[in-house]
Amino acid sequence: MTLFKNQITAFHVSDMQKALDYYVGVLGFTKDWEWQHAENFPVFASVSHGEHTLYLTEHRECAPGGLVYLYFDSPQDVDLRSQFIQEKGGTTDFGPIDQAWMLREVQVSDPFGNKIRFCARLPAGGEK
Repeated sequence: MTLFKNQITAFHVSDMQKALDYYVGVLGFTKDWEWQHAENFPVFASVSHGEHTLYLTEHRECAPGGLVYLYFDSPQDVDLRSQFIQEKGGTTDFGPIDQAWMLREVQVSDPFGNKIRFCARLPAGGEK
């Protein structure tokens, strides 16, 4: 049996240019591609960062307000991502914080209410 290779989350956005400005300009993603069937049709785009890909869509099949966890290799990477976002003028909802469930997390919300938690596993005993 073939196992799933990857998973991609799709977020609903109501303004693709505003979404791309946020995901590329503030969060540091790269725009992979953008597609629109015809003028005045909804836009669909792909952004990525490392091994993580997100789809952004103006189509209505996604409800706004989704949540995705994006994992980094180390807790320090979470701290660096938080710092990067703040340097680009972004804000965080919370964190970085070491959670009781052994993850360091920082959460951001895009302009459309979708949430991303950047996280990394903490070593046994926690890490400061």
